[in-house]
Amino acid sequence: MTMLRLVLLGLCSALAVMGQPVVRSAANAASYLHNSLPNGGLARGGMGVAIGSNLGPASLAIVTSFPLQTSMAGTSVRITVGGTQVDCLMVYTLAGQVAFIVPSNAPEGTGGLTVTFNNQTSAAFPVRIVRNAFGIFALNQAGSGPGIFTDPANVVNTLFASAKANDTWIIWGTGLAPVMGNEAGGPLPGDMAGVNVTVLVGGRSARVVYRGRSGCCAGLDQIAFEIPEGVTGCYVPVVVVVEGVPSNFVTMSISAEGGVCSDADGLFAGKLAGAQSAGLRYGMLSLSSNSLQTAAGAIDTETATGAFQRYDPAGLVAASAPAWFSTMGACTVSALTQEGVAVDPVAPLFLNAGGTLNLNGPNGARTINRNAGGTYNATLNTGGAYLTPGNHTITGAGGPDVGAFTASITVPPRLVWTNRDALTGILTPPTLRWSGGDPNGFTTIVGGSLAEGGAAGAGFVCVQRTSVGEFTVPAEVFASLPVSGVLQGIPTGTLMLSGAGGAGTFTATGIDIGLTSASFGTGKQVAFKREMPTGGGGAGSLTVTSPTITEGGAIPVAHTCFVGAPAQPQSPSLTWTAGPANTQSYALIMLDPDAGNFVHWIVYDIPANIRTIPAGGVPAGARVGRNEAGQTTYFPVCPPPGQSHRYTFRVVALNVATLNVLPAQATRQAIEAAMTGRIVAEGTLAARFVR
Repeated sequence: MTMLRLVLLGLCSALAVMGQPVVRSAANAASYLHNSLPNGGLARGGMGVAIGSNLGPASLAIVTSFPLQTSMAGTSVRITVGGTQVDCLMVYTLAGQVAFIVPSNAPEGTGGLTVTFNNQTSAAFPVRIVRNAFGIFALNQAGSGPGIFTDPANVVNTLFASAKANDTWIIWGTGLAPVMGNEAGGPLPGDMAGVNVTVLVGGRSARVVYRGRSGCCAGLDQIAFEIPEGVTGCYVPVVVVVEGVPSNFVTMSISAEGGVCSDADGLFAGKLAGAQSAGLRYGMLSLSSNSLQTAAGAIDTETATGAFQRYDPAGLVAASAPAWFSTMGACTVSALTQEGVAVDPVAPLFLNAGGTLNLNGPNGARTINRNAGGTYNATLNTGGAYLTPGNHTITGAGGPDVGAFTASITVPPRLVWTNRDALTGILTPPTLRWSGGDPNGFTTIVGGSLAEGGAAGAGFVCVQRTSVGEFTVPAEVFASLPVSGVLQGIPTGTLMLSGAGGAGTFTATGIDIGLTSASFGTGKQVAFKREMPTGGGGAGSLTVTSPTITEGGAIPVAHTCFVGAPAQPQSPSLTWTAGPANTQSYALIMLDPDAGNFVHWIVYDIPANIRTIPAGGVPAGARVGRNEAGQTTYFPVCPPPGQSHRYTFRVVALNVATLNVLPAQATRQAIEAAMTGRIVAEGTLAARFVR
């Protein structure tokens, strides 16, 4: 009897250990952003997910009616911040994942989240509770790739049902802002007009017509916006910035007429017409030469890569964009791990084009072998001496899935990163400048940063026409990057500038589209130092407003070169919220990013007790820097005929009373250099003018 009792006690003890809930991650239910990222907090009133093991029952239990409860099928979620505990509203529960709504009255700050299942409670998982951390739901259910957008008829945006300019579409997400009232009893819809929301579509600000809870569900938000003009493509990046905090980046399809989308890089509507029922097969061939500058010297690599893939119709709709498909002048941000970019959960089927491909160029022949994963890779020369500008040819004898082909690839002239050495410790959104390259090609700006400890990070890709000659990483992209950690004395941030020629094409039986590309790139290790705002309205963010200009709206004629005589163009009045306690002065820089960051206006050394610039003037004690014409005055808005341009008013709070720059020497470059390491907060107002 005694032995049996001991065995039973031991068995019960073992079962208790096996049943202990374990939380491995907790994140916004739409974005899935890691909590170490600046925009990875859990928003009050937003929906979150906890992922782990033994969190709930083996079969899914999901809410079917109101009122919502704080316990479901034996599962409950609790958040503790600063000694205050709140119980979350349950949405669904399963052994590996639970979804919940953070109460709108939850305290903000750093704390812990626990999951209790069958009276056993997990260890606390670290979380940050913030006011605003919006996430956009994605078709791949992982926060990346095509987002979930619907039109007023509830049609879902896809490659085959694209949006068109001036139409209204709805973003589905969560984490917009807390609400007043009892959300457990039912949804609380209503426009949150007081919440500062910017929707950027292909880098252009869209007009927001509604931002608030949906009418169907608690914790679920809708943002209705109008598609801006001048943006088309099958994979146009979209990001929502709420009170200075960017969401995850997703894509949507936009075309001039709606319907099946078309992309300038080869994904033509005619090619997609049959893909809705048959899927899409494509091949990609690339030649690249890259030089990474490190503390130990340059690491030069040259590679040839190839991939032949097939997506079924459902996978094609939900998959992320292939590397070739980009929107000029815009960026996208992806999650990073120590192993690289997070893998798209929508995986293609790799096609077999034969065991090897053959490369021929001015410096001889090379073989490109197919690896076990189904892609083709070859290191051409670690010294960077094989690829030279000019024509190269890749041929394939064909295989079980793809027939024989010949692809001609033109390697472009080398692009020179002219201000590379000036970018090391990066505290503000950097501007990269270049010369050379293919004037008809495009330049890719790639960067990334891993947080201290390397648990997670974020990387970005931006594309600009090479002929423009420069690109400033947008504030919403920079705000998505964590402060770089240090690994063995080396910062965990990188920047790379790569110049490519125009995308080429090739044909082969067994594929619908064949694309080629060639590029020269230069990269370096950098430290992204400045931690961006982690919550709306807190230290690190300013809210910029104007009595005549609204966020995403139109700039009045009074501020442009088209004002009728005898009136003269007048600079707008601007007001901003107070910076943190260590603010000693403010500065303003007004740019036109659609004209290569044309400088319209610089005002600096604004005293800390002043937070308004009067219309047509400047505050007492402030100085005016040089605009693009070299004048120390306001340069009125004046885009070319028929063009729509963005204009950004960036206000920064500084921890010094003066930048010690004379007005005659106060170019944008001089002011930005003087601000380095001294910015304690910033905010931006963006608007447009159409001539």
